[in-house]
Amino acid sequence: MKRYSVNYTSKKVRNNLLYFLAVLFSVYGTGCDTVSQPGKDVLARYGGNQLLREEIDFFMPEDQPNLDSARYAEQYIDKWIRRQTIKEEAKKEIEDLDKKLQFALDNYEAELVASEFAKHIIDSKSEQIRVTEGDILNHYTKYPERFVSNGNFYQFFYVRTILPNQYKLQNLMRSDEPEKIDELRQWAKDNANEWRLDSSYVQDSELDRISKGYYFGNIRKANTKTPYVYSSKEGKQTNFHFFRMLQVIEPGDQLPLRIVRDRIISSIKNQTINTMIQQTEARLIQAARKSNKIKIFDEE
Repeated sequence: MKRYSVNYTSKKVRNNLLYFLAVLFSVYGTGCDTVSQPGKDVLARYGGNQLLREEIDFFMPEDQPNLDSARYAEQYIDKWIRRQTIKEEAKKEIEDLDKKLQFALDNYEAELVASEFAKHIIDSKSEQIRVTEGDILNHYTKYPERFVSNGNFYQFFYVRTILPNQYKLQNLMRSDEPEKIDELRQWAKDNANEWRLDSSYVQDSELDRISKGYYFGNIRKANTKTPYVYSSKEGKQTNFHFFRMLQVIEPGDQLPLRIVRDRIISSIKNQTINTMIQQTEARLIQAARKSNKIKIFDEE
């Protein structure tokens, strides 16, 4: 079967493509030599069933590349025809198939509606949820078992520069005083090619990247009080690395709050939203009972 690379997202070209595919697959699906002209929005027929353009538009992923859009439409029509043939044969061979399908569809529809309603609640209420610093701290201390490290995390100061013998830099890196750290950041902005001077944590891959030239043993075991200076070559240029390990978190250690803060906020919001959904469901059921819409019959 010949394939066509056509821009499905272009309305005029898309119409021509889908018209062609509708004709093509009508022949393929029915085996007829002559084909009735499909309607403007009908892309394929199988017996008395029709595939409408809006069905493909509904399932078509957004921002599809041109060729992918055309291929998706063609593949969807092909799949639709194959499903029609299976459906026709299944109805012949399976007893009470329509009834079974209707039960399944009713259940699926109810689940889908509930899911869409929950999404509506989330979209309309999520911006109103406020998580305070107190909420975050309470959650962190209440559920410590949720915030145990399963890997290694490192916090360190790091500066890379082409300037050698920077004793002032070493002295600044040795200090834990906020004023000295601010001065260290300013020095890095003025003189360094790269630096990491915040309180964030990284994992092994970041240490692997910066450890070339480190000759004091394993950089992961560096003394947390001592700044280390080591050099590496990059072409003709010599880089000087200034490194001080601040903290190492090993598997099984409690993760610092700053690492899990965003996770806690997300967890609290999800819990709040779930509570909103449950309360809404309870309110609706209560209202339905009061209006006598609900009746449960005992089995005889």
